[in-house]
Amino acid sequence: MRKILIILTGLLIVASCKQSANNATSRQAQAETKPETTIVKDSSYRILSEKENVNPSSGINKCNIEIELKEKVSKDKLISIANKLRSTRTSYDFLWIFYYLPNMKTGIGAWATTHFTPQLQVNILGPTTEEETKLKTNAKIVDGNIIGEFFETQYTSGTYTVYEKNKKIFIKIGFKDGSSSINEMAKKELKNGTKLNYKNGDSNGEYFILTEKGILEFYNSENKMFTSASKTK
Repeated sequence: MRKILIILTGLLIVASCKQSANNATSRQAQAETKPETTIVKDSSYRILSEKENVNPSSGINKCNIEIELKEKVSKDKLISIANKLRSTRTSYDFLWIFYYLPNMKTGIGAWATTHFTPQLQVNILGPTTEEETKLKTNAKIVDGNIIGEFFETQYTSGTYTVYEKNKKIFIKIGFKDGSSSINEMAKKELKNGTKLNYKNGDSNGEYFILTEKGILEFYNSENKMFTSASKTK
């Protein structure tokens, strides 16, 4: 009887060791086939909104994402961000991504876009860092005394130099492509600043107000302010 117990105990130990070895082998195989992935957070941007438009009956399968960048980035960086977002949203046929800079309003005038339609298309709408530097350099080149230099980001991505010559007021507007225009302005003093109207009348009713705080406000023909620009100098 004692021998039988010894034999049974030995068999149990062997079986236990064999099971442990099998479990270890199984865990190792799982680790080899399913490696752990580390998600690296990207602090260069944050998602402001994400809206899907999916309607199988009409064949619509799309998602729009609005991004706020911490600062202007290169085209390669935009591609990297776009591909990262696309990799986790493969169920959509189309993925449209809009990029805004800090303090820009969403829904209008994005600084850049990376749209998967379905292939990736990258479009930098506003000036790059290098282009902005050139714009601001050219803005200083005027024939007169500078009152203020401004940069508008949302709608025009352009520079606006208000200056005076021979007791007349002018605005020099610089554009992303390097071109510029000079317009003589009619000046009218208001309680909150100075109203500047285009003298040539080709502005479709748009005008500026240069406030006492040094802000250049943009108004449409309905007298509604639609954007503003702070002094760069």
